[in-house]
Amino acid sequence: MRDMNYIVNPKTIVERAKTINGYEKIKPFLDKVNDVLLTAEGVAGEWTNDWDEDQGFGSSDTTFLIKDYIDCLIAEAGMWGQLKTAFPNGFLGIVER
Repeated sequence: MRDMNYIVNPKTIVERAKTINGYEKIKPFLDKVNDVLLTAEGVAGEWTNDWDEDQGFGSSDTTFLIKDYIDCLIAEAGMWGQLKTAFPNGFLGIVER
């Protein structure tokens, strides 16, 4: 991992994503993703660079960062036509399109 003060640690992003409802739907396709940690670093870097330092970063912000990461995984795995992220019952999850 590069020396950067991420707003959310990429390893935390990877671990939190595994707890999302429906993660098992994408897990079999992750072998098509070059490196899940590298993808998390990319998402964390973008969010860190775009986030105003004076703004707080709360749990809902983290949820949308995780959503962004999972969307990237779905796209990289070639599953964009079959899977998507959504908020069924008010919670982030991976659902079929």
